[in-house]
Amino acid sequence: MEKSPFSRGDVGEEPSVILTNNHYEMADSIAQRISDGLSSGRPASEFAVLYRTNRMALLIEQSMRRYRVPYHVVGGMSLFDRSEVVATISALRLAVNPNDTYALKSVQPYIDGFGEASCYAISDWLNDTPGASLVDIPDQLPNLSARGLSAFNNFYEDLRAEVLFSDDAKSFVKWVVEGPMAVLEREKDDQIRDKKAQHLEALVRDIEIELGDRLQAEPKLTWRGIMQEVALRDARQSEAGTEQVTLSTVHRSKGLEWQEVFIAGFSEGLMPLDSRTELSDDDADCGHVEEERRLAFVSITRAKKFCHLYHADRYAFPGSSDDKVYEPSRFLEEIGYSLNQSAVEEQTEDFDFDKFKNEFLGISSRGMC
Repeated sequence: MEKSPFSRGDVGEEPSVILTNNHYEMADSIAQRISDGLSSGRPASEFAVLYRTNRMALLIEQSMRRYRVPYHVVGGMSLFDRSEVVATISALRLAVNPNDTYALKSVQPYIDGFGEASCYAISDWLNDTPGASLVDIPDQLPNLSARGLSAFNNFYEDLRAEVLFSDDAKSFVKWVVEGPMAVLEREKDDQIRDKKAQHLEALVRDIEIELGDRLQAEPKLTWRGIMQEVALRDARQSEAGTEQVTLSTVHRSKGLEWQEVFIAGFSEGLMPLDSRTELSDDDADCGHVEEERRLAFVSITRAKKFCHLYHADRYAFPGSSDDKVYEPSRFLEEIGYSLNQSAVEEQTEDFDFDKFKNEFLGISSRGMC
């Protein structure tokens, strides 16, 4: 039985192709366009950013935070919800605020010899005692062992010194990884450990970029202030309700639609996905070009009115030293776009949807998944 997809809605704008030099330009362009849309009064729920694999989300999130765009990651977590990132920021908060019981409880699993009972004993004492501080914990507290108190005091002394003398976020995160917290060594699974390292790398990059952006106007700003500020901003954003921009893999976007869709990474090796790229569970059966072509179709047709296809020549994925130059996706030429242009140029003309539907996918003869 032949299938012939059609739309009941109004005809939207022709998709645009944006070619950029690197993923920073790509992500900033996406975030800025969405920010402009929000400033004009459009709700955040009208926008979505789609990508082929989850590792692209880390690149996009950085710019979304810089431009103060509220977002949520479908089927995933924000960078600041990751346990290793929570532990890092909580350690900083604990050093800066010796009364922060939330930070104390978040850091406790990373302090050897300091068990939950001792942690809650100190936390209860902080809550019940006006003026109490972690720098002056009494020797005798209910359920606080001498071993637990000693372990915490030694850790806290090291932590405060590290926060005070670290020149930048990278140095502090290195201490979190290699010092007594050992946030990566505690993870036994090699793949998960690598991903956690990538998340911490992304955190450092976030802090460094925002600090660089603001330092001239705010010369007294430090990496410590930025790290706490971006975490607080992310927490407030999470409470923003439904009015958030959607970040999602193409797989998880099936059946959903938005007024305006930005497709990040419309590049060879990313869409279509390179068979050598590590695949997620969603991607397990989707390595061949035919299925990749169908997924490209799915991504473009999630847009009700506006669709933007983004390519970058270079992608600096966290945890990767790959410096190769990416080519625009073959699918762009298959649907009728000429790519003989300089980078950072937008093209919207000569898009033929019938060609896209019939020749690109061959829907009339093969059907659509």
